[in-house]
Amino acid sequence: QVGVADFTHLKDAKLLQPQGIGVDKPHQRKGLATAMYERAEKITGAKIYPSSEQSSSAEKLWAQPNRPFGKADAGKLGSLSKDKKISISKKELKAYHHLSQ
Repeated sequence: QVGVADFTHLKDAKLLQPQGIGVDKPHQRKGLATAMYERAEKITGAKIYPSSEQSSSAEKLWAQPNRPFGKADAGKLGSLSKDKKISISKKELKAYHHLSQ
């Protein structure tokens, strides 16, 4: 495993909020976090909004002007009530990464 992504999914609002995203150091800056975000949106049909508390890496990820995930006007939502957690496995990510190339 080189990364993990957990989201809270609010089905009625069609929103996802990251709860924990991580990529091992040797695999960072290769687009894996972006691929996990894109995959989560594809699986759920929901858009990701940033968490109210972010690491410096997350802030950089969200600051990308042409990021392929999330709403263009995404502001930090704060804490959301949990509906369902979605996890993306290494196998799913690897399959998605190969398909999207």
